[in-house]
Amino acid sequence: MENTQTISDISKETLTFLAYFNNEMINKIPNSVIIKLCEYASDSTLEFFIDPNKNFENQKISEESKDLISLIYYNYIADEVEKKEIENRWNENDKNFEIQQKKIYNSDNLFENSSNINKEYTQSCQENSMIEYKESLLKKIFIKIKNFFKI
Repeated sequence: MENTQTISDISKETLTFLAYFNNEMINKIPNSVIIKLCEYASDSTLEFFIDPNKNFENQKISEESKDLISLIYYNYIADEVEKKEIENRWNENDKNFEIQQKKIYNSDNLFENSSNINKEYTQSCQENSMIEYKESLLKKIFIKIKNFFKI
């Protein structure tokens, strides 16, 4: 089960990670965003540390914080070439997700091996009673931006 975090914990992780950026990059982020993150982070009880010897992907950072950091980078720090690369990667991830969903829910194979499917379905229903809905990365990021500035 995935551990969900509050906005205060996400803000604290984000600020801790941003502290390792150089001043030139930090200066590109509007003060209002930094102040809002600080306000949220002040309510956090999370103990969070960054290992400067590891790269971003290997840090123990929540997915929500990674999304927020990437969004801040995209909106305020990245130049036009980097923004294009990030957009291409987001689009590629969305396409891969859609292809994966089409394979899973392909209507052509709906009635093939129905006995095996019924057995698997019965087992999965016993294990999980809820169906997990996954949003695309781009949609998650836009929702986070919307929620961030909504308050």
